[in-house]
Amino acid sequence: MSNSSNLINNIMYFIRQYWKYKFRDLGMTFSSIVFSSGVTILLYGGVWKLLIAFEVFNIPSSISFNANDYSGFGIILIIFGLAIGIVRLIDLGKQLTGILIVHRGMEGMETSAIKNVLPKSLLKGKLEIIDLHEGHQIHQGKVIHPERALEVINHLDQQIKTRLNGRLISEVNLAYGGLAPIPLMVAAGFKVTSRQNCIILDYSRVGSWHGLDNIDDQEEITVSGPKEAIDENVAIIMPFSLSIADSQLPDVLSKKSYSMSLRDGARPDSLNSTDKQNRVANEFYKLCANMKATHPNVKEIHVFIASQASFAFRLGTMLTTSVMPKISIYQYDSSLGEYSWGVTITSGINPTITNSKNI
Repeated sequence: MSNSSNLINNIMYFIRQYWKYKFRDLGMTFSSIVFSSGVTILLYGGVWKLLIAFEVFNIPSSISFNANDYSGFGIILIIFGLAIGIVRLIDLGKQLTGILIVHRGMEGMETSAIKNVLPKSLLKGKLEIIDLHEGHQIHQGKVIHPERALEVINHLDQQIKTRLNGRLISEVNLAYGGLAPIPLMVAAGFKVTSRQNCIILDYSRVGSWHGLDNIDDQEEITVSGPKEAIDENVAIIMPFSLSIADSQLPDVLSKKSYSMSLRDGARPDSLNSTDKQNRVANEFYKLCANMKATHPNVKEIHVFIASQASFAFRLGTMLTTSVMPKISIYQYDSSLGEYSWGVTITSGINPTITNSKNI
């Protein structure tokens, strides 16, 4: 990326941070203005009197005020501003303004810092936290009981509805921060869907949570086709953070795969932009949605991803069973050097656990 692109990226980052984290509540803003005006009048009323006497504001010099005339007005504004602020805070405290989904799918995962990077729009009222706790299903990096872990996720949509308690989802801000095996994060995204706006947070390799506030660098996405004819099964490979070799795929799919790759190759944190993630996810959506038209006999799409956790969740929100064939997303097992279990998403039922050996 050029120096000019870096400069633009930094400027856009700070602009987005300001609009994202400012306290956007009209009641509290009005309270602050009234209170500040009262303090200003009380502290600098003498200066105002001097300026009026010298006709700086084109007011006749014959008009004069004593200090008590406007200091009392300043005190009234301070009390009025405080009263508005207190009433508004009490009102906001009763309202649900945000739901944070914390996906704890890794051993010893630190989650307390997630709230520190949330936009103020989620924190100005009542914040509900949905804790998807699956860490107890993992031992030494391997998922012992993926079925039990997935069972937690399959109730996510109901947990959201329960916390809304009849309110429209559009009235409440939604956020997600998680670390878990890729298939489980995709399943969580599928349960949330793209029909409701969700702020997705990511976990950096230096050990901190952050938003995806970079601008889209417009890096080209290349889609290469399969080497053999497609029958009932087809694979899609997405090597965004790490390379994926054909040898790591099940034999029946090694030459029957589409590959979506970035122009500059696989690398960590290659998708640190919400706009870029959306662009890549849209390319995936179009590829899956048109798969039946391209290959009429296809019954199942098998997906193999190496990406940031945030993108796995976002990809799940893009899955639509009404226009796509059955889709299975697989987890890489480093001890075996291959993809093993996965999650299958199909129309009409909850996501289920599958095994790559059953392809």
